[in-house]
Amino acid sequence: VAIHRIYLISTIGNLDSFSVSVRYDFDDVNSKLNDLLFYVRIFDIGEERMTKVQHVLEEIMFHLYDMGKKEQKQGSFDVSVIDQPERFSIIIKDVGKAYNPLVSYQPGEHDVIDEEQIGIAIVQGLCDEINYKYANGLNCLYLNIKK
Repeated sequence: VAIHRIYLISTIGNLDSFSVSVRYDFDDVNSKLNDLLFYVRIFDIGEERMTKVQHVLEEIMFHLYDMGKKEQKQGSFDVSVIDQPERFSIIIKDVGKAYNPLVSYQPGEHDVIDEEQIGIAIVQGLCDEINYKYANGLNCLYLNIKK
């Protein structure tokens, strides 16, 4: 079975961006997270926004790693960071069945929440806009932090 990935192409000119493919391997997640944070620091987005981006990347990347391990996924997921004029975007692409990690936690729904739900709650609290799309076997999660 051939897998065709969808890649984002900028329509507004040159943007500062960086993308990585991350294997479902703990060491690779750590390594690629450090690579992404290195490039985000180069973007010079300000300390407060940098802290938000760091926490969001950590939570969502390790969440995807955990889900991939539970489902015994092979291959990788893609993470892109894009510094746009009005917002900073994090885009996560993952091949597989439809899975929106954000619906695993809804505020006020549970008396006791687990570690996974706390991580998703952190992502929801730090991002100004969150969108999820599923098409042709590809999960796309768009996380935006306004400037």
